[in-house]
Amino acid sequence: MKNRPLAGHGMNVLVVGTDGRDRITPEEKKKYRLGGAPCHCTDTVMLVHISEDRERASVVSLPRDSYAEMPEHTDLTSGTKHRAHPVKLNAAYAEGGPGLTVRTVESMTGVKIDHYLEVDFTSFMRTVDAVGGCRSARRGP
Repeated sequence: MKNRPLAGHGMNVLVVGTDGRDRITPEEKKKYRLGGAPCHCTDTVMLVHISEDRERASVVSLPRDSYAEMPEHTDLTSGTKHRAHPVKLNAAYAEGGPGLTVRTVESMTGVKIDHYLEVDFTSFMRTVDAVGGCRSARRGP
């Protein structure tokens, strides 16, 4: 990517949680009471900084409804070319996927993103199950 912030000390990871449900079966949708259609946007955006000596980590949550200037881009869904414009942060993923999300966060923070980690809804469900599950998901009908 061009026109990126300069690298700093340590490592910066952008962690996003999406509502992606492409890999969820109809049985899982019923079990977890998932209704509605996904918006193909980010529900959670966190910037994680790991110190150069790898001794410390800091996490900043970026509210998904924060307004940011989305850089010039081509919409992945429609193919429409867009100039830079203000938008809620979570729309960057819907319009341009991980690349545009990284560029938008870099633009709004001035922080260079070194790595990107995405957790979709299926990954989230499996993580919840791995740590003991959710009580409401275990209740029977």
